[in-house]
Amino acid sequence: MPLRRRCRAPYRTGTCCPAFKRVACRFTDEINDQKSNCAGEMFGHINRFYPKGWFFQNCGEGPLGLNCLQI
Repeated sequence: MPLRRRCRAPYRTGTCCPAFKRVACRFTDEINDQKSNCAGEMFGHINRFYPKGWFFQNCGEGPLGLNCLQI
């Protein structure tokens, strides 16, 4: 996963958030599909390597999460 190559401890928002955005924004339709478990699978995988909730707490860009129109 490209995220793990770019975001390493100590985790910094300046490098980790853009890397997370590059990964997540490629799959917006799938992640936002309430009928799939894509978001759960993605965060389950991410939480194996990063502190739980780190990206949620540090990388949100507003009430709707990420702004994938500006990548």
